[in-house]
Amino acid sequence: MRGQAFEVFRLLIAAVVAGAILMVLLGLIQNLVTPTTDPQTAAAQLVKKYSRYGGAGSTDLIDFRKGMTIDAKAIAREAYLDEDCVRVKSTVNYFDCENEWSDFCEYTGTTGTKAMIKVRCDIKSGFSGATGDFGNVNFGDRCADDSMACAILITR
Repeated sequence: MRGQAFEVFRLLIAAVVAGAILMVLLGLIQNLVTPTTDPQTAAAQLVKKYSRYGGAGSTDLIDFRKGMTIDAKAIAREAYLDEDCVRVKSTVNYFDCENEWSDFCEYTGTTGTKAMIKVRCDIKSGFSGATGDFGNVNFGDRCADDSMACAILITR
């Protein structure tokens, strides 16, 4: 018997299948990491990614405008690390950082610039004797030698 009731049943099945497909697609979309151009957010994503087991990574070039900052202490709190175990440094002109490796860097140039963010995370003692971009990182005294530590480098 094929009448109006059969057509309604087919429509109901189609709606259930479409709903299931939509739920799967929404789940996949939520798991994708959305690219960001905010330096603070980009640095925080890298630190969170590598602070659990260690490792290193970098972003593509990011636009920095006057007043944009990277706050290492805020990133440390977001990644559940000791505030003394995250430091930031810049090798790019017009970045005002408190020290060579510091808690905070601000872009002070009058025109924008492009730079990448590199992050390396390891236990603090793993930075001892390191050379290259991440050599001589001065973590705070409260950062224990066996604590996970992350260095954030603004570079080209």
